[in-house]
Amino acid sequence: MAMPSKPVELLGRGYSKEEIENRKLAEQTLQGNSDKVNIPPRWLCKDGKKEYKKLVKELENANILTNVDIGVVATVADAYVKMAQANKIIQEEGLIITKLSDRGSESLIEHPATKIYKQYNSIYKQFLSEIGLSPASRAKLSIINVEKEKEKKNPVLQALKKRSDT
Repeated sequence: MAMPSKPVELLGRGYSKEEIENRKLAEQTLQGNSDKVNIPPRWLCKDGKKEYKKLVKELENANILTNVDIGVVATVADAYVKMAQANKIIQEEGLIITKLSDRGSESLIEHPATKIYKQYNSIYKQFLSEIGLSPASRAKLSIINVEKEKEKKNPVLQALKKRSDT
């Protein structure tokens, strides 16, 4: 399986200056505005807003978040808070609870909060991955753009393209 593409700042050695510059330019063209990234959405609860700000601060140095990422970061923050709430209930009441049936018999069952925890953990991991993959996705797109530029400069490919257009 191929490794995901990395932003140019995270690339190791083995790339020419020209390749690095082309990647930087391509990544910059894919970056949007980031003027609203530091403002958490109103729909987040108090703890969610704190988590949102923490995530944005952590990702600030990477300079990868843009306004289009706000929903993803907010979803991660919200899922984290809901996981924490479910986890607190589980810690207080335990993983297994006693349920009384209609007939009066007792049985041990998994605490319903564990299901909630699992659901939000799944959302958290999925969208946390999106935050991590967003830069990689941009890097992949920058590679595609660099390849397109190479194609534009390649006289053989241009001749073939002109021939196929007619």
